[in-house]
Amino acid sequence: EVIDSETAAILPEVRTNLGLTKDAMIIPSDVHDYLIDKKLLSQEQFVSVTGGNILDNEHVDSFLSCLRAANAAGSKLDGKKIAA
Repeated sequence: EVIDSETAAILPEVRTNLGLTKDAMIIPSDVHDYLIDKKLLSQEQFVSVTGGNILDNEHVDSFLSCLRAANAAGSKLDGKKIAA
């Protein structure tokens, strides 16, 4: 749902804000900045950066480890989700 619904609205707006063409590549930090500016993501919800290859077990393990560590640390996010 997020990929099909949310990104369809967000990515064109991010590109427009950055003065990019409609098919230009966007770096993840630009999208994070947009989400934080729009109050859809807080900095506290963003816990780390990991590799992005979901077909690589080491990348997936690193991602899950970040989420587990944030959860174990008892993040005070008032029930909000976290991202890595």
